[in-house]
Amino acid sequence: MTESSPISIIYKDLNKLFDDNPNIDELGLILSTKDYDSGLESKPFILIESNKLGISFQFVSQLYGYCFTIFNQLRSDFDKLVGANPLSLSLFNNHNDLLKQINDASRNLLLVNAENLSALNMRKKLIIIGYNNHMNEIKTLNLIFTKHPKSGEAWCHRRWVLLDYKKKNNNAMLSSEVELGVCKRVAEIYPKNYYAWTHRWWVLCNLSVKEKLEDLQIIEDWVKRNISDYCGYHHRFLILSSLFNHTNNNNNNNSNNSSAPDNNNNIELQDIISIYTQEVHFINRLITLYPGHESPWTYKRLLSNYLLTGIPLNNKSNISNQIGVNLQSEYEFCETVIADTDSSYYQQQKGFAQRYLCKILDLYTSPNINDTSLKIDDINQCYKENITNLIESFPHQTQFWNYKLSKQTDRK
Repeated sequence: MTESSPISIIYKDLNKLFDDNPNIDELGLILSTKDYDSGLESKPFILIESNKLGISFQFVSQLYGYCFTIFNQLRSDFDKLVGANPLSLSLFNNHNDLLKQINDASRNLLLVNAENLSALNMRKKLIIIGYNNHMNEIKTLNLIFTKHPKSGEAWCHRRWVLLDYKKKNNNAMLSSEVELGVCKRVAEIYPKNYYAWTHRWWVLCNLSVKEKLEDLQIIEDWVKRNISDYCGYHHRFLILSSLFNHTNNNNNNNSNNSSAPDNNNNIELQDIISIYTQEVHFINRLITLYPGHESPWTYKRLLSNYLLTGIPLNNKSNISNQIGVNLQSEYEFCETVIADTDSSYYQQQKGFAQRYLCKILDLYTSPNINDTSLKIDDINQCYKENITNLIESFPHQTQFWNYKLSKQTDRK
């Protein structure tokens, strides 16, 4: 394909567009027709407000094929220059133009296909030799995520960039605010984005307890606006469960360390109990205000299970009682929900409550909880009544609920 071919001209125009507008921060594909967009069908690119780039869909396939061919040629030239030598910018003293072309070609490839590992690996090499800096690479990835927010390889590349920067800068991290902001924006535009939420938690793991609690508050607003998206709930659970783990580790460390505590990382058990109490009230309020959504009930089940059986401390029962999660409180909450027959989506809400109560009763009849203040006969009677209600609500699952009841009988 000659350098004067139409697609090669488009390729050069795209590179010039980025050179002249380094702050492009959003990418989109444009579907155009002669009937509605006179003349637009012949324009490969549109730049709006100087930083929003639109690429005409009809040119994407040709552009990607041309980019791929160019990139492979450039990569071959790069490998020949490096040979068996360790990567170093000095090897390219007279070949800066080659590095510029590789940077452009790899970026253009990723704009269309963010899963191209060859392009991502070549961009790693550009960072290693010092041609690209870490901040510019993060900026490029932010642009790529506007079109490919669920690219697992691109998110892995982002983590590599952050770790490489940390290694080369005395364990200093690039801006955590930027990382958390990108994750939040991507999660809002593209729901249920596993990669964005996983990256957000990875960033938080390198931050203090104080910063984790600040993020807990931020995600509270997010959950209120995305009731059915379980990702936000699970993220909250990761933050909350890390508090007990931190307190447990903190106590062990303090016994062997007489140095002054870090206020940003220091949290008392009573403060954690207060935070969990607020969380229980928060999720109960969401369930009441937004009936018929399964995600808050799933989160409530996870949270209660952790408080009753998973806390990494010896006095689980005492702590869960202080928080307000015990058989009586959960039974009363479920009964209140079931009694609210005027609620929207009542049948779904009643079913969620009955299933949740079944889980709580399962826990209290298992060896994991040894509450001597409760009578096992009363729990078993309550369990039997709940199974009867579940059979009425879900007659097509009668065999399953009878199986659950038979297993419960075997525990006596």
